[in-house]
Amino acid sequence: MQKAKDILKKIFKVHSVDFNVKLGDVCLMESNGNPKFTLIFRNKKTFKKVMLKMNVMTAGKAFIEGDLDVEGDIFEAIETCGSFLNFRLRTDEKVWLLAKLLTL
Repeated sequence: MQKAKDILKKIFKVHSVDFNVKLGDVCLMESNGNPKFTLIFRNKKTFKKVMLKMNVMTAGKAFIEGDLDVEGDIFEAIETCGSFLNFRLRTDEKVWLLAKLLTL
């Protein structure tokens, strides 16, 4: 689970986080205060897919299929995650992310 935590830490390194992220029952990332929502990845496969593709369509499909869930304010989750999932990584960041995901 440490690799999954490292991935989230790198992605959200410069942002104030007001939500939690869980993989199954394990909390991977906690908000800096009161969380507005919690993203719950039901399995590693979904976490890897969403983190690797980094787009709203992949996350939306996982949500519809029941592999990704939201506890709390779903509208806030859509807005927040939409802005993060469509950002671009530098080449070195993509290589680092891929290496972490492949060994998760």
